[in-house]
Amino acid sequence: MPLVQFSQIRGRQPYLIVRKDPVRHHQGVVWSRDGKTLLAQNMAENALSILSFDGKTLGVTGEIKVKGGPAGLRTAER
Repeated sequence: MPLVQFSQIRGRQPYLIVRKDPVRHHQGVVWSRDGKTLLAQNMAENALSILSFDGKTLGVTGEIKVKGGPAGLRTAER
């Protein structure tokens, strides 16, 4: 099952912040520099799903349709 999960370490224990299944068949994700936006490759929908994260909640805010399944994704250094 595809899943995006965010946890935080408190002391020595992981603490689950949020768990969500945002897209049907994602294969990779990249973060924005500020850590508030996530792009997920969505092979089943031929799209990049755009998600927002505010530190507590995760939501799909849009998508970018592409011709064919997005099979590779990376960010560039400045």
